[in-house]
Amino acid sequence: MLGFCFVFAAIALAGLPPLSGFVAKLWLLDASYGAEVAWVFWPIYLLASLATLVALSRAGTSLFWHDHPNQDEQFEDNVYAGKRRTWALVLILAVPLMMTVFAAPLSEMSNQAAAALHNSQVAIDTVFALAKEQ
Repeated sequence: MLGFCFVFAAIALAGLPPLSGFVAKLWLLDASYGAEVAWVFWPIYLLASLATLVALSRAGTSLFWHDHPNQDEQFEDNVYAGKRRTWALVLILAVPLMMTVFAAPLSEMSNQAAAALHNSQVAIDTVFALAKEQ
């Protein structure tokens, strides 16, 4: 169970399909496509993603597949994580899956937040309106 959760988290973190990291990666690459510095951004971003995947693969194989000489002594008391910890891990790993399922509403909310941040006059008017109320 722990190995499966590690693989799922590694896939989400590395931005592999079909999870939300892949959708975000595509949006970033698409947004930078017409920019003058796209030829610098694309290789750096894709190589960083590849490096993340390689690092997580190496960490996973050394953690789960290599034989540790003192493993029995070291993990004697922690054989079972417990139901609460297992459910907490499953709930944490459900977040990237839910972000993939609800990508359109999250994208719209992010676009609205970015538009509000770029329109500074609305923020100024809101602050002054709140100050007048007090």
